[in-house]
Amino acid sequence: MNKNSSNYYDALIAGSGFAGSLTALLLHKSGLKVCLLEKGKHPRFAIGESSTPVADMILRKLSSKYDLPWLYDFSRYGSWEKSHPEIVCGIKRGFSFFKHYPGEDFTTDENHKNELLVAASSSDVESDTNWLRSDFDAFLVTKVKESGIDYFELTEITKAKRNVAWEFQIKRLDKNETIVSSFFIDATGSGFLAQKLFGIQSSANDFLTNSFSIFSHFNHVPHWTEILNERKIPVDDFPYNPDWSALHHLLDEGWLWMLRFNDERASVGFVLNGEEKLYKDLSTEETWKAKLEKYPAIKCILKDVQLHSQPGKMMKTGRLQRKMKNSFGEGWAALPNTVGFVDPLFSSGIAHSLSGVENLVDIIKDNWGK
Repeated sequence: MNKNSSNYYDALIAGSGFAGSLTALLLHKSGLKVCLLEKGKHPRFAIGESSTPVADMILRKLSSKYDLPWLYDFSRYGSWEKSHPEIVCGIKRGFSFFKHYPGEDFTTDENHKNELLVAASSSDVESDTNWLRSDFDAFLVTKVKESGIDYFELTEITKAKRNVAWEFQIKRLDKNETIVSSFFIDATGSGFLAQKLFGIQSSANDFLTNSFSIFSHFNHVPHWTEILNERKIPVDDFPYNPDWSALHHLLDEGWLWMLRFNDERASVGFVLNGEEKLYKDLSTEETWKAKLEKYPAIKCILKDVQLHSQPGKMMKTGRLQRKMKNSFGEGWAALPNTVGFVDPLFSSGIAHSLSGVENLVDIIKDNWGK
């Protein structure tokens, strides 16, 4: 193994979402020679958009520990907007929940029996953020390139074998090439690559939760507070405007999320019970329309919305729950969202990913060469 060869790297990372790109930047800062591969091309649509105080705390810690001062600005809405207004984000003041019942318009009382608002920040300036992932992920890739890290997009890993190091066969620009790497990190966000390369299976066994999602990005989504005002439902004692939060409309069979961005687009999606046989016979659009007809207030919000050009269509998942049999092995490891997923409730995904990045980089850095 010639470590001076142009096709040799200490670490090869597959997947250039925010977790893969940050991992590449931190390992590079730790003195390793890194290569980042991307099967697609930026900017690209992605969800997993809602940050939390824990996520912000890790961003600040990584910024200081690895001398990435620009990263600190993304840990608060105010500093994000001031430093990078061109990167779309949204204010996230907390978590808001409103309970709906089939066939009934939304109602509540003076005790807010069908409402729950959980504040996570003291002001808009100090707020958490909703990340427009297409913007933020693409920005991090520019930082990867600026750092001198080798980055190859439209590149697919086709085969892998390991002796002293990994030897990866890749296909890039319709050409077959070889990359050699001491360590491999799967940051692709699914179990497909690990199954293809290592035969590691993913399954939903042992999960009690069974759900799927229908979602997209939309323009012209009415503000929920406007609808509440029209119904003479008081909002004066709310600790924040729930439209600028992770807004959840709770249903009997699941829930609807609404995350707003400051360019007036919104991420909207249903998470629904996958055990209900009804959905198996309905198309994506039919399922969406069925939920609107069942819940009048939801229909009032969504009846006239328009799809945003990115992605420009409704999207439907299979079962959300999955878990890889192994999350690491000799000379490789996978980041949390690659290893598995349970449910998007409470916005834990970004924090889980950042925690995984922080811990994995520490382990590699502290034990490199051993």
